[in-house]
Amino acid sequence: MIEKEKELLKNIKGDLRNLESMIKTAKDVEEEGFYRFYDGSYKATLIKYSTDDFLRALKRISPNSENHFSDEFNYIIKQQEKVDTSKTIRIIKNPQQEFLPLFTAYSHAKYFIEMAIKYGRTLEEPPGPYLPYGWAALLGLFKIR
Repeated sequence: MIEKEKELLKNIKGDLRNLESMIKTAKDVEEEGFYRFYDGSYKATLIKYSTDDFLRALKRISPNSENHFSDEFNYIIKQQEKVDTSKTIRIIKNPQQEFLPLFTAYSHAKYFIEMAIKYGRTLEEPPGPYLPYGWAALLGLFKIR
């Protein structure tokens, strides 16, 4: 497992600039997205584009060649995929309930990007035996521990 941890850290460090840039860009999208969510606007669905960017980045840094993520994270992503984002203007009976899976997926994906940035900046080698919570969460995401 230590080899997978080393590979993860190497992948993070190799993509660190892209990850940092992605988080900066996401701040504006997040601000508008959360406003739209609480306003009940269909435009809240636009946050899915940032989530998709985060997912592509997480796959890039994954030490796994396929089946990248944990079952828990895959469940969250599958719930997001059930949300109909294809219609633009429509009557939405309960927008917060309908769009909540989008914001759950966004928040989780963003958290993992932030943890990758944090530990990509601060670690030279995988820590052990006591793991920082964020690093341990990344290992769980990628099914390393």
